[in-house]
Amino acid sequence: MRESLGDRAFGVINVIALGLISLITFFPFYYVFVVSFTDPSEYIRRGLVLFPQHWSLVSYKYLLSTDAFMRAIGNSAFLAIVGTALSLIVTSGLSYAISRRRLQGRRFIMLAILLTPISASGTGSSCRCRFPPWRRSACSMPLRTGTPFSLRYCILTISRSIRCRCCCRTC
Repeated sequence: MRESLGDRAFGVINVIALGLISLITFFPFYYVFVVSFTDPSEYIRRGLVLFPQHWSLVSYKYLLSTDAFMRAIGNSAFLAIVGTALSLIVTSGLSYAISRRRLQGRRFIMLAILLTPISASGTGSSCRCRFPPWRRSACSMPLRTGTPFSLRYCILTISRSIRCRCCCRTC
């Protein structure tokens, strides 16, 4: 069966749209890669460098010579390994407990687990100010696990009769 003109046009438009989206998505990765191998003086002189004239490893030599980078890599690896292990332990223990039919309050625990992501959707419903959610204070945003600064900020703000930083009104 032959494709109609509309089907072919739709296919062409899809290919063009997906090609553009792919280029837009790929460009930041390409740019970071190219700038990382560009000589710093050339980057300062030219600004936007899409095709460097002189390739250089100076940035990588500097990066690997500092202790801060290696410490940051070690911290990231430690947090990823320990966080994954703890998450697996807690999740598997909780899932085993919930799978037992004799567990009292099983439905409530399951409901609490399922409703938590829905209720912390980032809508900022606790703040009724005129600004959109992305401009509201940290207190109107849901608290994420592992962000003690946000938790400390919200505790301090709550103790001062919750006020938005964006509109200086009580929420």
